[in-house]
Amino acid sequence: MDTKPSKVSSVGKRINEIDKELSKYRGNGEWIAHNDAIERLFTVYKRDEDNSDIISLLKYEKAAALCEKNEIETSMKLITELGKEINVTEKPNWDLANDIQKILFCKCLFLASKLYCIKRTFGKAQKSLAVASRLLSDYNNVELKAQLHLSNAYHQLCLNQSHCTLELANHVIGYTDKAEQICTTLKDQIQETWEKIRRKILLIRSKAVIQFYLDSGDNEEFATVLSSSLEELESQLWHGLSLRQKVGFHMLKSNYFQIHGNVAKALDHAQVALQIAQECKFNKEVLLMNEHIRKLKVFPEDPVNDSESLVKKVLSIQTTTDGNAESNAAEMTDRGIFSTDDSEWESFESLLRQITDDEEESDILYFK
Repeated sequence: MDTKPSKVSSVGKRINEIDKELSKYRGNGEWIAHNDAIERLFTVYKRDEDNSDIISLLKYEKAAALCEKNEIETSMKLITELGKEINVTEKPNWDLANDIQKILFCKCLFLASKLYCIKRTFGKAQKSLAVASRLLSDYNNVELKAQLHLSNAYHQLCLNQSHCTLELANHVIGYTDKAEQICTTLKDQIQETWEKIRRKILLIRSKAVIQFYLDSGDNEEFATVLSSSLEELESQLWHGLSLRQKVGFHMLKSNYFQIHGNVAKALDHAQVALQIAQECKFNKEVLLMNEHIRKLKVFPEDPVNDSESLVKKVLSIQTTTDGNAESNAAEMTDRGIFSTDDSEWESFESLLRQITDDEEESDILYFK
């Protein structure tokens, strides 16, 4: 007897297709195409209540794009609204939610944590991840669990910004190791998903090592980790890197060569990063690359053998789990980029409290 595919599986397949399309636009800085696709899809799907999960995905994509364009407050507003609409903040609702709703809600928590890190409210970022950790403890989704570890790695990277010791760098690498271990099964089952996660792992792991070198000096074990990570990205996983990730990669290579005193190659990679950023209109990265190149050009004026003082002059770059370069958030706040209106942040905190009212504060604030 012939059977028709279920409505849920059909919607799920369509959501995967939409997610892939919009994520690609975002990763390559194709903002007009990204926005046009969202508006077109809204028009197609908004009339039917059965398409509510697709509409939720489109709202998430809007918020994610706003975050990458540094419209932080508006992004948090959309994420808060979406979290309330999905309405899985209470345990019974989480248990009754479908897979798409659970995935989107966890993505909201990951994005909120990133936004909190950018605003440098690290305790609240950690609280968002602790909530995600609790929800995922009995939910079998390998990709989400890997992303949880990578979000924790990004959070730790931001905490390490003032000074990255060996112990702190190992915290970041430890999270990437956990992400690597948990998604091992994907390598033979869903190659494309495994490669996507693998790229994120290698980019953030490389950033942790670079951050340590800039702050604390050399380490033989880390040298091997860094060279193997960059080599794998360039030789095996390059084809799938988004243009934004390629900007991040070339920035890491520029830092790598600068640390080793090869200013010419450091400039070469910085110029490549700048060219991609200009072509894709990654305006924030264009400013960062120009400043980095300016500093590289005056670098030879300093004593070459005084590595500790020289490397501390390297541009302060924070790399996201996507390989995206972000400037120091504290400096950005001082320049007035962030709004002083905390209403949306308080609203999201209220959303989190609905999940965690029955738990001790200490259990939530410290991810284990």
